[in-house]
Amino acid sequence: VEEILRMEQSLNVFLDYARPSRPEFKDVDLVELIDRTVRLIKGRADRQQVQLQTKSNESVSPLMVFADGGKLQQLLLNLGLNSLAMMPTGGKLTFSTEWNGSCICVFVSDTGPGVPDENRQRIFEPFFTTKETGVGLGLVISRRIAEEHHGTLELTSSSEGAVFALTIPVTSTTDRQHSKSPQDD
Repeated sequence: VEEILRMEQSLNVFLDYARPSRPEFKDVDLVELIDRTVRLIKGRADRQQVQLQTKSNESVSPLMVFADGGKLQQLLLNLGLNSLAMMPTGGKLTFSTEWNGSCICVFVSDTGPGVPDENRQRIFEPFFTTKETGVGLGLVISRRIAEEHHGTLELTSSSEGAVFALTIPVTSTTDRQHSKSPQDD
């Protein structure tokens, strides 16, 4: 049964890659989305002795974005689970936010071994994986979700572990009414 569930999950990842659903944009509290993601992975983090942390350079809460909350949570959950996979015996996983007026950045950083130089250029390629049971589509789908939100997802340089930066532009109410997904083009 466990193996069937794993295979079903892998098949669903393939389907998400092949037939992505259209995003459903609405106002979403990014702080709440991060908190929900942390609650979802807390059990696994506790078992692995990984300390979870959230940080914000903003005193503003809620931190609202015009987004598809389910898809953004899928992206954040994928980054968090990838980080946990790299820290099986402890470490620290941090979700932090910064707002610079035109963009909101969410950084997902860990104290794992980081991404080796030879893999840095390939991690966003379809079917590239270093995990024994990995499919190699999680980061590809995550980057697609960022792009559907007119944003970016990048691996940034770090002296310790890995740091992924999700950047989402802030849009005005008028821009939101005229906002189109890249799929609409």
